[in-house]
Amino acid sequence: MSYYDMNPFEVEIPMIDRPLVITVKHRAEANASVYDLYYADGLCGYMYCNEHNVWIYKPHLHAALLLDESHIQHLGKAIGEHSK
Repeated sequence: MSYYDMNPFEVEIPMIDRPLVITVKHRAEANASVYDLYYADGLCGYMYCNEHNVWIYKPHLHAALLLDESHIQHLGKAIGEHSK
């Protein structure tokens, strides 16, 4: 499977009371490593893998999720595994 025909998928981020379920969709018109993140059907930001193989989270201006370093690492790892 290539980056360009990847179907949306869900990633559960472990939280204290219940998992936070994020839907990940590859941004078709963008670079192969840019992924839009959706929570409760709303766009909340995007992630990309930079030239140093580090995942970067960019929150949406209006509906951002507050993600800490461990959440971003968890999402990046799940996206990386799913996109292979």
